[in-house]
Amino acid sequence: MTPPGVDPSTIRAVFFSDASHGWVLTTRMTGSNDQPLGQLVVYRTDDGGTTWTSSDVGAPTAENADATAAPASFDFLSNDVGWLSVTLPSGGAFSRGLLFKTQDGGVMWTALTMPIAAPVAFATPLDGWTAGGPGGASAFVTHDGGTSWQALRLPAPAGVTGRAVYGIPAPAAGPADAISATYSGGTVVFFETADDGQSFAPSAPVETGGTFDGGAGVESGQSGATVASVVPAAGHVDVVWLAQRSTPDVLAAAGIPSAPSESATHVSVVSSTRAWAVLTGEACASKTACASYSGLFSTSDSGSDWTQLHP
Repeated sequence: MTPPGVDPSTIRAVFFSDASHGWVLTTRMTGSNDQPLGQLVVYRTDDGGTTWTSSDVGAPTAENADATAAPASFDFLSNDVGWLSVTLPSGGAFSRGLLFKTQDGGVMWTALTMPIAAPVAFATPLDGWTAGGPGGASAFVTHDGGTSWQALRLPAPAGVTGRAVYGIPAPAAGPADAISATYSGGTVVFFETADDGQSFAPSAPVETGGTFDGGAGVESGQSGATVASVVPAAGHVDVVWLAQRSTPDVLAAAGIPSAPSESATHVSVVSSTRAWAVLTGEACASKTACASYSGLFSTSDSGSDWTQLHP
């Protein structure tokens, strides 16, 4: 299924809108040994990965060469209209990214502006938002397809305190309708929109009972009306399920057993009951012998029980 000739270790993002249509982002190195350049390349398939066609995105740059392992993500409203956000080398006090849009399924990509390095979510071809940046403390909205962005204020609901870390729930194909906020006291709130990002209203706060430092490891995923947010806590990872309605319900709040060093790096929600979560961590045989690892977990009952699939 992998595009021919592509080293899987160079893949930065993968997205399938259905069983047939998918996109893969990788970086092709060009230039010289003294001055390496990176060319972003998107591979697309319309037959489930049997055949692939590639398109270069933007121009080769030194920044792309320095960011071959940095996060990137796709967001598609349909099999034709979609966006690609790419993280450039950033630091603790600044966040830089690139944004591209396609209107022909990934044949051609147009460069747009990006206020921070973070995923994007679009409700219509014009209306979308992004959240994250340094410390996860920023959110922005656009109403011209990503040509310009305005800062977005999301006041915490009454009684919710602590610093908020904002994020975009990783979507299935289709329009988005929420920004997640996880507060340092362990409270999870989803800011929902019913008017394509013109306004956002907070859901009922969900107390996970866990605390975290700066929001590291907080991830969310959504499918249709269901959202799951994964929050690290002491000795386990809380999974909070919400139905995205005007007055959302808490479907479940359950934990995946974990070591203190583990956090979630990806959440995929496919229905109101089924989801997968990837946890990563670090195992040390001694003070100087440490190795990173990852585990894949799945649930089929809204997070009440989790099964470890790998390793």
